[in-house]
Amino acid sequence: GSLIGLERAAAAGKKWGYAAPICSAAGGLSLLFGAPLLIAGSLFATSALIQFALLLPTLRAKWTERQALPLLLQLTGLLCWLIGSLIWVRGAAMPEVSLWWGGLLLLTIAGGRLDKFLPAGTGAGFALGSTAYIAGLGLVQLKVSPWGMHGLSLSGLGLMLCALWLLVYDPATRPGLSASDRFMAVCLWLGYGWLGVGGMSLLPGPAALQGLAYDMSLHSLFVGFVFALILGHLPRILPLLLQRPAVHHPLFYLPLGLLQAGLLLRLANVWFPLNSLRAWGGLLNEVAVLMAVLLVLWRIQAERQQHGQS
Repeated sequence: GSLIGLERAAAAGKKWGYAAPICSAAGGLSLLFGAPLLIAGSLFATSALIQFALLLPTLRAKWTERQALPLLLQLTGLLCWLIGSLIWVRGAAMPEVSLWWGGLLLLTIAGGRLDKFLPAGTGAGFALGSTAYIAGLGLVQLKVSPWGMHGLSLSGLGLMLCALWLLVYDPATRPGLSASDRFMAVCLWLGYGWLGVGGMSLLPGPAALQGLAYDMSLHSLFVGFVFALILGHLPRILPLLLQRPAVHHPLFYLPLGLLQAGLLLRLANVWFPLNSLRAWGGLLNEVAVLMAVLLVLWRIQAERQQHGQS
């Protein structure tokens, strides 16, 4: 939430917009220091509302151009974050809250991809999938009987449809790419695949929010999907922050492989409940992220020395 808010504030050029990442970061810090959930949830909700205010002025122009879908997806993602934060403050269980927050990440990422890389008029399938995902969460939250028990299954089908749509239409997953673009494509393929796994893990319904099944659904979405995309963008984003050109090296596949291994161990833990599997899976995921950052920094330094830059 903080990084998304920072990017939007910078893009909008509004000083007051920086209150969004500040509120989000303050909410996270308040949790670390043991503040009441009311404080953290209120700060997260405030950040979501500020980002709403940043994006809304653009909606009218986009609507006129008939290119409003990407922005509507991102606004809907903010709505998911807002709802998740509000029900959290009211005492909802974290499994329910985390799925609403997952909607922020899913719709923000997909909305960005659709806006930058995909032709207008191709997003109907994703819109249908995301609508099913959110509608399912709404049924669970409202506890509408007898459909409430099927809400998570509907959300799971929605995630699977979103994953399939992204695999088919995202141009970064097509052949004929450079080495760096191929690495990005592999990250996207894997991320979209884990998004589909997360959808399948929700199909059993309420059982998906309990025990090891919840662990799998949570990590498929937040680690398998989100972190695979982060690793794919890291060789471009980190050099950009340091005012250096994008970098690539075959070793970048190593942390990506470790991330997949860690997730597979967690998946195995669902059928073979062993604390060691879960612990090793978590360790491999942490090592993968740290290794990815260090490898990108190493390549930035190596290329700077190679070109004699100070």
